[in-house]
Amino acid sequence: MLYNIKEGDRVRVYNIFMINTHFAKLYKNKPKTLYQMLEQINKVNKKDYKFAFKLFEQIALPLNRTDINKYIEKRDKNHIKIGDATYILNDINTHEVTKILIGAAHIKVISNKNYPDIFNSLYGYDNYLYVCDFNTSDYFWLNKINFKEEIR
Repeated sequence: MLYNIKEGDRVRVYNIFMINTHFAKLYKNKPKTLYQMLEQINKVNKKDYKFAFKLFEQIALPLNRTDINKYIEKRDKNHIKIGDATYILNDINTHEVTKILIGAAHIKVISNKNYPDIFNSLYGYDNYLYVCDFNTSDYFWLNKINFKEEIR
């Protein structure tokens, strides 16, 4: 039996970005400022889209779907792949329902949990994964960042 999200269940929508090393180092102690920049880009109107996209390209790196798919499949047997870059988790024991969409610019995680299992699976993929929930103004670094690493 699959667990379904019921009316009244809280659903979180997380966007996970791979932040450019320079920006990560610059904003390591200013996560709110980084969040505010990404939030402004997320809310941009059509008139300013071109400028916002150029700014986004400086802040975040493109994602390699193939690498991320391999990483998830190697570390996580609970998520079921249902498309080229889409996974679902429907856990009757924890009542977690999560959908993961891997895009070219970010990973979108839609879940009824505050800390979906996919966060554990992605931990360690990259030291500069930054998570934002624009609906609740929540943001955090997924991994403990080692800022002594080489700049890529």
